[in-house]
Amino acid sequence: HTHTHTHTHTLIHTYVVCQELGNNAEAQPYFEKCVEIETNVLGEAHPELAVSKYNLANCLLNQGFKAEASRLFRASAEIYRAANGDDDEDTQDALYWAEECEK
Repeated sequence: HTHTHTHTHTLIHTYVVCQELGNNAEAQPYFEKCVEIETNVLGEAHPELAVSKYNLANCLLNQGFKAEASRLFRASAEIYRAANGDDDEDTQDALYWAEECEK
């Protein structure tokens, strides 16, 4: 897990730099890779995967891809809900953004 953890953190750092520079399209593949790695290594229900799906959703939303962003926000919310419950702040935040995408 340590090598994968380091690799995903490198990808996340690259994503954040791209996003801060305003280039969500360039950042998107890095977060897609994070989601893929975390899904394979940590499993579909791991809270770290929820964070990566949320961040990828945000990246997609910033590019105007509302349907895909909504799907990922909802997937993130389900992982948060399973780990922390319906009233969890992260669960509620992800659901809020999913609904915003659907407006």
